[in-house]
Parts: sequence; structure tokens; C-alpha cells
Amino acid sequence: MKELKIRALQMDLARQKENIEYVYSYIDLAVKSGYNSVLIYLENAIRTKSTSFFNSDDTYSEEEMLGIVAYAESKGIEIIPALETLGHLEKFLAYPQLAHLGEKDYKTIGRGFDSKPTCGCLNHPDFYDFIDTYVKEVCALFKSEYVHVGLDETFDFTACEYCQELIKKGVEPKTMFLNHILHIHEVCKSIGKRIMMWDDYFEYFDIVEELPRDIIMCNWNYMYMSNQPLGHWTNRISKDWFNYYDKLGFEYLFCTNVHRASSTYATDSFYDYGMRYKPLGALMTAWERSCSFYFGAYPCIYYYGKLLSGEIRKEQKAEAFKDILEDAELANMFAHLCLPGAGGMHDITKSCENGQAINVIYKDTIAYFLPKLAERIELLKDVSTKEIATDMYNFVLEQYIQLVIRDCARDYFEGRDRKEILSKITYAKDRYNEIRVFNEKLWDKYRNGIKSDETLCSLTRKFQSANALLDDIYDKVQKDEGFGIFFVDLMLPDAYGTPACTMEIEYASGEKQVIHDGQLKPSSVTFDFGGCFGYRFAIKKEKINKLTFTAYGEGATYPLNFRYQIDDDIYVASTVKKICGHVVNEEKVLFNDTRFAEMGYDDGIAHARDIMLCKEKHVIEVTFDDLVK
Repeated sequence: MKELKIRALQMDLARQKENIEYVYSYIDLAVKSGYNSVLIYLENAIRTKSTSFFNSDDTYSEEEMLGIVAYAESKGIEIIPALETLGHLEKFLAYPQLAHLGEKDYKTIGRGFDSKPTCGCLNHPDFYDFIDTYVKEVCALFKSEYVHVGLDETFDFTACEYCQELIKKGVEPKTMFLNHILHIHEVCKSIGKRIMMWDDYFEYFDIVEELPRDIIMCNWNYMYMSNQPLGHWTNRISKDWFNYYDKLGFEYLFCTNVHRASSTYATDSFYDYGMRYKPLGALMTAWERSCSFYFGAYPCIYYYGKLLSGEIRKEQKAEAFKDILEDAELANMFAHLCLPGAGGMHDITKSCENGQAINVIYKDTIAYFLPKLAERIELLKDVSTKEIATDMYNFVLEQYIQLVIRDCARDYFEGRDRKEILSKITYAKDRYNEIRVFNEKLWDKYRNGIKSDETLCSLTRKFQSANALLDDIYDKVQKDEGFGIFFVDLMLPDAYGTPACTMEIEYASGEKQVIHDGQLKPSSVTFDFGGCFGYRFAIKKEKINKLTFTAYGEGATYPLNFRYQIDDDIYVASTVKKICGHVVNEEKVLFNDTRFAEMGYDDGIAHARDIMLCKEKHVIEVTFDDLVK
């Protein structure tokens, strides 16, 4: 087996501050698991001389961070700081003192993930004065020769007036991105640091061969990989990156993600790919624990560290899980569960995703394991072990609850027994409250005195929102005032594009109703699936004059068919008219089969070159006739 110089475990202190004692315990876990480094993801998590205005409830002092570094060093662990120097600056930009450094047009441009500015403007005259100073101040606290400078997910890059003015003068966005990397590289080199960076935006900007060879490329991939990495963004550009880096002379890390319930199917596949080449090392990332905890990830963290250090083989996964969970049967069940996550809940009284076989299989699998897992967890004696196992179990239970609610949606739209639907909703609410109580106990024990991060998905808000939504759904189902159903079928060849659409219907009375605005994807994208999918929307029991369907955002939208139903009467699309924008084969929405229209631009590289393409509207109008005249 190849020896990996860097075997790193990540901790995300940017999205959720942790008590110093817990950070120490996480470092201890890294030692126990066979890692030699802990990469601490920071963003703005450290208050420095130039950022003394940062909120102390959400950040660490320099002295506190120096203490973490010293503790890690005493345990033989190198702490690598991970900053952000372009994208993911939302917590910096939230401060009035820094707000002027962000891209300004984030609400109407970009991939649409955020409701606040996330990307810095590298062409603002004050941007580098701040970033350079902060990078130097933070790096001075760490002894590691490495610093990770981010550069991933720069979704709103070049959206503001400064950048757009330069583009009009002929400066390409990829040149700006290249110059930024070179600048940050020189800043860090001047203080004796070697930079690491995420490489996802090389899918958009082909600049790798122009970069200094001492940059360490970090390739992250959190989905199952069968041969070589699939791309992250629109078009899923697939490339044998490690072969490419080996030939160019770059060193690199392969970076996977630890699952909240320690599911390893994606991690194992990336390990198989990475170890075919000559990686400098590997990184196990762990992200965004503002409304959850790390405990459920412990078995996978331990297993992967032992795997990277050559102490075990993949075939010994269950044995590694047992070292953490103690119970062999429990370890074996968790080690072999495939849990990509089912997504969040939504208001089932307004819209409903059509069923797909993969979700039925997923729900039935979870239903089979839940009582068996609960039975084994109940037998555990050690408190810490029981916390780990319960945290894992609760994630599985959350997936099950979300799938149950989706079943309720289909039952509701299909007019099935309301009593049974209400019983399922009550079950979901009761189980969520059990999870809430457990999570609050963990918070009081391990995050005592630390506030839940309200800028993200805080723990308190997560459960308040879920309970309020379930209460609202229960009331609406109980009233059962009746509705018509509008059906929308679409094609999804690219699960990672981020196009959005607005659907506005005009009733025969002249009244208009927007039944959807935003992204529309099936839950099966969690499994990296594409293909045909459909949604249903609740409408009034009134005939429709027309549908106005508008596509926008990054990537194309592919509608197949529209129709609606009022009681037993079905109305099908009969005419379609292109109104504006880039619309191809619009007539194919008149056929209820797998033919589809194309609305928008499907070229992710074109969007990176010209982010203003996201603002363009691509519009059709559709009218309907009775299926039986």
C-alpha cells in the first residue's frame, strides 16, 4: 500500500463553534483513528487584530486557537488552517465593516443557493487589503507549512459592477480567477506557507497548466464514483484528474465526506480511485454541524483513518465500526446501510413529488432496519457509545420521516383515507420531537454556553420549523377543502445543474396564481439519478386559460408535459407558444411521453464566462383542452 504523507480529518468551526474541550476530544479521536493532521475549516472563526469586531459568541480569540494548536502538537497532530479567500465569505460580508467587499447582484445572478452575498469581489479596491491582512494574521497562529485557501463554489463570481466593467473591456473571468490564485499563492509564499486549494472550479476555468506546481490540489467528491470523478456543477464534466495532475507534476489530496450516520459507499469508491495514483494524501471532510453533531460520524471517521494508515482493509469495515459501537451486530448493520439522505420536508398540501422506485426501496430498507437498530442500541451500557449510536439512528429516522411525509403527500393528492394520512403526520411529529429532545441534551452537554448559529440552520430553528410545518399540514389535511391537480413532468439529464422555473397559471376567471418559483428536482438526485420525473400542484377547481412557464438560472430546464385534473375531468396541453429567450423544440411538451423541450442554456462553462446568462428569461405559454371532447 502507498504511504500517504497527509492523512487529515476535518472539523468545521466556521458553521458551528464548539467548546474547546470538545475540540480537544475530536483531536483525540483523530489520534485514535490513525490520522496525522486535522484541517480546521475557519472562514471567519478567529478574531484577529484587524477583525476585533467579530462576534465573540461565534468566533475564537487568537489565544484560544493557539491553545488548540498546542494541544494537537502534544498529541502528534498537525493543525492545518483552512480559510476562504473568494467564495464562502458570507459570514465576513454579514458585518457592516466588510459588506462593501462582496458581489452586489447575488439575488438575481448565480446558482441561487443563498439569499445573501457569498462571494467577495476581487476587483474592489479594498478587497486585497483586507484578505491579505487576515490571511497573514491567521497563518501566524499555526505551525503547519500548509494553509488551505478555499476557492471552491464561487457561485456569484464577477456579478458586480467592478467585474462587469472589466469584462466589457475584454478581461475574461477565468483570467481574474487565475490572477487571484497567483496573488494568494504569493501572499502565502511570502510568509513561508504552501497553499492547498479546492479544484472544482477548474471544470469551468481551464487554467491548471498555468499554475505554480507547488500548489496542492484538493479534489472533493461526495458521490459514488465508478471510474473517474464526475463533475460537481452543470454538465458534470468528468475528467481523470489525478492522471492529469501526475503528468503535470502537481501533488494532490483526495477528499471525501463523512456521513452523519457513517455511510461509506461513496467514501470507499473514492478511496479505490485515489489509491490507483500517487496522492500526497487524503482528507475526510465534515461540514455544517450547526443543526447536528459529529457523533454519528465517529465510526466512519475511525474506519477511514485506519484504512488510510494501512492498519485495516475495506473488508474489515464492520470490525472497525465495532471498535466504536462495541456491539458487533449493530456495527454490522450500520456499516452496510446506504444512506445518501432524503432531503428536507416541504408543504405537501401545495405540491407533491411523483413516486420513484428508488425511494420506495430506500424507505422499505430503512423501515426494516429501524426496529433492529433500536433494539441493539437499547442494550448498550456505555453512555458515550449510546450517544454515538443514537445520533446515527436519529439520522436514519429523519430520513424515514421525510419519506413517510412524501407518502402522505401522494396519499393526499390521490384522495386516500384522511384518517391514515393524519396518523402518519402524527407519527412524524412525535418522532421529530424525540429527536429534538435528544439533540437538546447533546447541546447542553457538549455545547453548553455556545449559541446555535442563527445565520445557518440552527438546531432550535430546525425543529421549530419542522413542527410548525407538520402542524400546518395536519390542519390543512383535516379541513380537506378540495382542490384540482396540476401535473408537471420534466427531464433531468444533469442532476447538479441549478436551473429554476416559475409556473404561473391564469384561470378562466382571469385570476392568476404562481404555483411554483425556484428549483424543481426529484429527491432521487440524492442517489445521483437523472431521468424523467414529475410533480403535482394543488390548484383551484376552475378551468385554466393558460400556463406561463419561465425558465432561468444556470443550466437548462427540460419540460416534457403539462396537464391538469378537476375531479374526473382531465385537461391536456393543446397549444404551445414561445414568448422569449432560448427555447428549442417547444412543441414536444404537447406529447405525454419522454420527448422534451429545452429552455435556457445547458453549457456551464458559458455561464461561468458570462454570469449574466442566469438573468435571462426563457418563456413559453401553454393552453389546454379537455382530454375527451
